[in-house]
Amino acid sequence: MMEFYELGSYKEKIIQAMAGCSEITSLVSPAYCFDLPYMNGLAPTGENFICIDSFIAKAGSKARKEVGVNIWLMFHRDNLNLSAEERETFQSQGFCGNSLDIAVQAVGRLLNGSKDFGIGSLTPIPENPAVSFIPDTEDNEYCGKLLSYTCTDFMNDFRKVF
Repeated sequence: MMEFYELGSYKEKIIQAMAGCSEITSLVSPAYCFDLPYMNGLAPTGENFICIDSFIAKAGSKARKEVGVNIWLMFHRDNLNLSAEERETFQSQGFCGNSLDIAVQAVGRLLNGSKDFGIGSLTPIPENPAVSFIPDTEDNEYCGKLLSYTCTDFMNDFRKVF
């Protein structure tokens, strides 16, 4: 029986993983990583922030389901450019682009193929896994990327067993 435990569990695990990733926390404070898709008023103006939501993408089997995760990375326009020192530091770690590009790459390194969630690996969706967008925020000074993932998990809620 599906009890939807994984909807909150996946988000909590992703937020914890991001909080432990120095590349991400140097660009977005862990205090501005939210487990909901609503954007307006979440972070003070000028701060970068991340919103995460999860959903059941497919439940056609009695044994397995597909859990989907959307991650919105929102960066204020004043925070997109890196200083020469920051750029050099990130380039030495194999990153490139502006701060939003680097955050996308860091999330990808952290989550793509991760087996810390369901019985499968967390995988970018096959079509349009990273999409640019301008979020509908109060000041319209943000740009962002939407990263979409899927993961196979058991239909039953086995957290009670282990």
